[in-house]
Amino acid sequence: MQRNRKRIAMIVAIFLAAMLILPILIAGLSGLAPEAQGSITQKDINDRKKELEALRANRQKTQAQIKELKGLQADVVQRKMLYDEQIANVELDMELTAELIAQLNADIYERQQELEEAKARENELQELYIQRVRAMESMGEISYLSILLQAESLTDFLTRWDAMREIMARDQKLAEDLLESRLAIEETITRLEEDKKVQNEHKRELSQSQRELAELSAETDAMMVEYLAGMAKAEAQLKDEEARIAKAQKEIEDMEAEWKKIQEELRKKNNKFVGGEYMWPVPGHTNISSGHGMRKHPVYKVNKHHTGIDIPAPKGTNIVAANRGEIILMTRSGGYGNYVVIDHGGGQATLYAHLSGFAKVKVGQQVRAGDVIGYIGSTGVSTGNHLHFEIRKNGTDVDPVPLLTGK
Repeated sequence: MQRNRKRIAMIVAIFLAAMLILPILIAGLSGLAPEAQGSITQKDINDRKKELEALRANRQKTQAQIKELKGLQADVVQRKMLYDEQIANVELDMELTAELIAQLNADIYERQQELEEAKARENELQELYIQRVRAMESMGEISYLSILLQAESLTDFLTRWDAMREIMARDQKLAEDLLESRLAIEETITRLEEDKKVQNEHKRELSQSQRELAELSAETDAMMVEYLAGMAKAEAQLKDEEARIAKAQKEIEDMEAEWKKIQEELRKKNNKFVGGEYMWPVPGHTNISSGHGMRKHPVYKVNKHHTGIDIPAPKGTNIVAANRGEIILMTRSGGYGNYVVIDHGGGQATLYAHLSGFAKVKVGQQVRAGDVIGYIGSTGVSTGNHLHFEIRKNGTDVDPVPLLTGK
């Protein structure tokens, strides 16, 4: 029992520790909004799918752990029922033992009364014998022999002898009967006392068993409470994982739809690059808070590829088109928040994300370099007011800094 309990407690401890670590792991894997990597590319979508599979694998582990806990919980329930049944049997045995001890006490009392009565009869017989001897002595040193010698004839002598022998035999028989009765009663009392002693010892053993079983039953109660709490946490964790998986699936679907839409819009154009260099998209604010490439994501705290650059500026600051072209997207997503995509031809496009709002432009409109298209904000997955700016070539993000002028 002790070994099983330690094993069960160890499994619960490992499981609860996993429950504490798992949300952190999931948080790292669940950066499924576009901002978690920056832009939407086919590679990003494939990476998200791999992360989704990791989430599903974690869910399977949690489900397996819950199944194991349920098995252990069933074992505890069975043990609890067994202990309670044993306790009931011990209590019944204790009741029967108590009744038997009470009956032995009654029998001992009754035998003691009989013993007292036998002793009293012995005392009475002894007293009568003494009285008879004293009476005979008071008649002038008369003894059994003198009584016999006073016989007047042989017949009288024989009569006297038979009478005296009968009196002596009767006295002797009565004394023997009383002695035998007293000894039998004393033997019975001794035997009853021994039985009582055995039953009292049995009662003490039953009482000890009752205490031990009660302790085991209390332990299973405590274990049950512990497992129920662990099960509640596990089921809550599983529910949270299911929600994360559903959210991940939805975001992947949204990303795929968005990626498809961007690619379709770019294919429709299929025109030549407008030429020229890209101008700085946030006039008067030239600081870069996060560059292109690998970085530790400020929200998800995991290393991810950053597909653009972040340019901080006060909320509402103008954002301008970096080159002339056509606006092909003005929309909102979970990661980018409000964002705009401009097609510059030849498979090149720029993306402007986290906008607080759009300028008076629309999809399909031709814009020139320097035209205001929106305003600095912090929509989507963002830690503060800034512009997330990307340059893409044939759907692949490139480092914008070498291509930008007018900083």
